[in-house]
Amino acid sequence: MKRLLLGMVILGLVGCAYEGTRFKDYFEDPKLLIEDPLFLQYRQEREDLEKQYLNKKISYAEYLQELRDLDARYDKEVEDRMKTMGE
Repeated sequence: MKRLLLGMVILGLVGCAYEGTRFKDYFEDPKLLIEDPLFLQYRQEREDLEKQYLNKKISYAEYLQELRDLDARYDKEVEDRMKTMGE
């Protein structure tokens, strides 16, 4: 029973590492276990987009269009992830 539990924990940690996060990173920064790398990337891209608009590098219309595109891409990635988890 203990071996089965240990095996499941190891597989879970290894499975979490497939998104580009190394196994060692979880020990150095434990909050990675509860943070979603996909969402963190989305949030960073959204902040960068907002900074571009606030610094007047893009117009409001461009900001809205890029924001819609970013949201649609994130929604698709989440949907794809959910499909693969359900299989």
